[in-house]
Amino acid sequence: ARYGSDVLAQACVPGAGMVLHGLRSGWVLGADCRTRRSVVKCKAGRSIQELVVNPRDPHQFAVLGYEQFPRLWDTRMVRPLVKYHGASSPASKGTANLRISWDGDLLGCSTSRLQTPSLSLWSLKTGKEVSVVGGNGVHDFIWCPQLGPDALCVLEEDNFPKIKSINFVV
Repeated sequence: ARYGSDVLAQACVPGAGMVLHGLRSGWVLGADCRTRRSVVKCKAGRSIQELVVNPRDPHQFAVLGYEQFPRLWDTRMVRPLVKYHGASSPASKGTANLRISWDGDLLGCSTSRLQTPSLSLWSLKTGKEVSVVGGNGVHDFIWCPQLGPDALCVLEEDNFPKIKSINFVV
């Protein structure tokens, strides 16, 4: 499959030999790497900025469109399963850095364009917001399971990585 410069995000589907492409048009297309044919096509938002596959279920992927909140999709049903939002969630403008936890339980998304950048965490399955991490402004983060089940490495405004342990119930 050829998409040219319209591809803004990509994700590999482990074990399935498939690559997902998030396009400027808002479409997510899945191509089989062996046959080079499109096998999944869904209109997932506006201008797909971030795309990440669930490490526990290769049929599920989270997508973040331009100025939208994240959504969880299923490649078998080709529809959104969960939409993530909440009263204390970051505004949809400036959301970035979409990540699914190593155990497939949480979805995280940071904001960088707000007065105080933050990180919101949701239950992947229910969409319930479980935590908002503030501090000195969160610009990026990564899950650190080797440091503990609730450990995140967070890059704050001072550009110095910090390890944070988040206590939450999914």
